[in-house]
Amino acid sequence: TQRSMQKQSSEDFHNISLVLPVDCQEKHALQGCSSAELARPPRAPLMREASAPCGPLCPFLGTELGGDGLRAAGPSMVSPSGWVVRRITTDGRFEFNFEDSTASEWSSPGQGPDLADNGGPTVLAEEGGSPPRTPSLQPPKPLRRSLASTSLSWKPPRMSIVIMIVGTRGDVQPFLALGSALKAYGHRVRLATHETYRQWVLSYGLEFFPLGGDPKVLSEYIVRNRGILPSGLTDVAAQRQQLTDIIESTYPACTMPDAKGNNQPFTAEAIIANPPSYGHIHCAEKLGIPLQMFFTMPWSPTKAFPHPLASIANDHEWQSAGYRNKLSYFAVEDLVWAGNVDIINRFRERRLGLEPIRLGQQGAHMLHSLRVPFTYCWSPSLVPKPADWKSHIDVVGFFFLNESDHTHYSPPPDLAAFLAAGPPPVYIGFGSLIVDKPAEVTRVIFKAAVRAGVRVILSKGWGGLGVGVEIPDNVFLLDSCPHDWLFPRCSAVVHHGGAGTTAAGLQPVAPRQ
Repeated sequence: TQRSMQKQSSEDFHNISLVLPVDCQEKHALQGCSSAELARPPRAPLMREASAPCGPLCPFLGTELGGDGLRAAGPSMVSPSGWVVRRITTDGRFEFNFEDSTASEWSSPGQGPDLADNGGPTVLAEEGGSPPRTPSLQPPKPLRRSLASTSLSWKPPRMSIVIMIVGTRGDVQPFLALGSALKAYGHRVRLATHETYRQWVLSYGLEFFPLGGDPKVLSEYIVRNRGILPSGLTDVAAQRQQLTDIIESTYPACTMPDAKGNNQPFTAEAIIANPPSYGHIHCAEKLGIPLQMFFTMPWSPTKAFPHPLASIANDHEWQSAGYRNKLSYFAVEDLVWAGNVDIINRFRERRLGLEPIRLGQQGAHMLHSLRVPFTYCWSPSLVPKPADWKSHIDVVGFFFLNESDHTHYSPPPDLAAFLAAGPPPVYIGFGSLIVDKPAEVTRVIFKAAVRAGVRVILSKGWGGLGVGVEIPDNVFLLDSCPHDWLFPRCSAVVHHGGAGTTAAGLQPVAPRQ
């Protein structure tokens, strides 16, 4: 089926309706593919209507793949779990439509994911049928002292810790701070991430190991497809190869010396990882060692807000809004798992010598069902910890690297002169985000600066803003500069919403003259 589909033209491909029929359930079970499962309640029929043969593109179950991304596949193509992907929104999120009965069915004991009210916020309606007024977030707890400044009455045992991080520079930067703090406690710390960050990691005195995948390719892919789902066969193959390279490199990161580095033997005794590194939990299972997840955006199911990659089409139905929010996490995980399960199982069997994950084993939701500890790296004053996150999940604050102190940063003369020549400028930059039509976006920024009457520092970033465009006198084109040094000297920060830039932008109280 896969070979025959690859021979079809892209026009034919865009018209394929991909729905898994009932008679393919056994086939997928034999292949170790859990995309048929779709987090369905026990004993539910596999699909309500079958309209296409089983194919290799199960990530698009219950949807049509068109030129604009995902389109609604019609009411007959709703998953048995009660959700369907209507489309991909313009900001790259999945738009889910949950059936009215879904929340009540899944909130019953033993039905589907753990959606029962287990300490989460109570939803109360106001008189007259208005939406609930009870907040679903708790006030922030008093902030703890930083890890590096905490003195312990006991000395922790020295461990060899691998930190596996997939992503852009902003994803890696907080873990340089974490790794440096762990090293200060006497641990041996290896940061495993993309090869492009090798020298940056080594400059902080941490060990390095290269993970597969190219962060720039991944960023281009997300921008081109407006999200994480591919829009054609070429992108399917390219993205799956990127994922394969990442996953296959995670076990060597735990057990092999860095051939390009110090070539010293290494065996991890604990793993710290972010979710997109994927191989983390399987390596921990193979080695029998602890796993601690860290992330800069919410990845644990909660009633407080939906998954960051999800948009709920019928969120106006506030009576079950909390359950719909929580369901969105399971739905996104099902879609991602369906596209990765064969890669994961091949990794488990061939590389790790483990049994494949089969239907009914909740492979998509292993991190939650096994209660793997999660630590979220944002300030609880910004987004407090939801009440339904249990004790194994915590929100601890941003991890600041203070890069300007580490590098003893001194600005180049032209940047120093620009800052001294007038009032604090507005910083504009999109970091590691690849920008479509950078010259056009640059001209829009220049026009906006003139209309607002402000000076601007424009960061080129990975998108190449300002390249090949005449720069006016009120704009300074920046190659790179530590945010912790620059932002206090700016009047405002306009950026792409990356975790690192958000943290750095919130830290300054006022421009430093």
